[in-house]
Amino acid sequence: GRPCPSYMIAAREWMRMVASLSLDRFRERDGTLRTLAPLTFAAADIWAKLEHWCALNLPEVGSTFSGPVAQETWDSFQQEVLGMEDADSMVRTLLPLRLLTAFHDGQHMAYDLLVAVPSGAIQPTESLAAMSEEMDDHVLNRQRSLGLLGGYSAYDTCVSTRLFPLRLMAGWTKVLRQRIPFEENHVVLGASFDLTKHINLDLLSGDVVITGLVFETPVKGHPSSWRDDGQTVPLLSWLGEFAKRLTAGEFGEAELVPLSPETRGITLLPQIGPRSATAVTRGIEVKASAVHAHEQDFVIYSIRIRLLRPHEPGYQSPSQRGFETAQLQSRHWVIKKSGHPPQSVFGEG
Repeated sequence: GRPCPSYMIAAREWMRMVASLSLDRFRERDGTLRTLAPLTFAAADIWAKLEHWCALNLPEVGSTFSGPVAQETWDSFQQEVLGMEDADSMVRTLLPLRLLTAFHDGQHMAYDLLVAVPSGAIQPTESLAAMSEEMDDHVLNRQRSLGLLGGYSAYDTCVSTRLFPLRLMAGWTKVLRQRIPFEENHVVLGASFDLTKHINLDLLSGDVVITGLVFETPVKGHPSSWRDDGQTVPLLSWLGEFAKRLTAGEFGEAELVPLSPETRGITLLPQIGPRSATAVTRGIEVKASAVHAHEQDFVIYSIRIRLLRPHEPGYQSPSQRGFETAQLQSRHWVIKKSGHPPQSVFGEG
């Protein structure tokens, strides 16, 4: 993290890092080493943003970050997900993930490990059995909502997507390849606590894709925002865009299930920006936002209503607005989509 005192020392430290990550297998002729520096800086910047935001807003999420991955752990993971197809092209596709795990090996949560055992994603051990006995149910339930990659809820749907450590990436990839229609060239990067939504890396294209167990057609992650020589680096682009929106306040911390404090986590329902809307009428502020839950193939929307406080613009006293408290009694939404007729929703408040 500190500047080197000379160019020679910087070059020596750089090559030492390249060797420690086993990246010296690439030769300069394929361009991989030339792009290594900006890729490394991008990975470091992503984790710095995520660490800073979590420290200020949700230390519980930050406390789940694992340490850096040892090279033998990475070699074992790579062998497990690639098998005999250890082609340079696929190894290069995994390079951004290797750089990310050089800082943190995803999230480590007892809940995720205990869920993985019955499904065969990881093998039972004495330490896991002891963990199951020792962990408090409240702690395990709390971990359901601590996914770094955010979540939302509606009716009987609740999602909180975590970034798996390599051990669970390999384990769940193996399970899904065996049990459901699952692309052989996909690797699971993370999933919701109940696996209804998972985020995969396509080893052929490098794309990040979002899919689930119900709605099986994958969709690419958010548009890329970070590029190198005109070539997209999808994993770093996608995670970098998420970190950017999180630190900008578009995503934030909230109860994923309203009025349930134990579900406080990172919400993907936009709080500010063009993907949300705010209106004030008679001293009442109304905020609206929506997110597409691809794994369920529907849109989840949120309408938040509150009385403004005396120091806030648009505030009206009870006598001015004509009432002391407010409660939504009924709702009527008109939903418009390009190329489709408007849809109306009527319901109770």
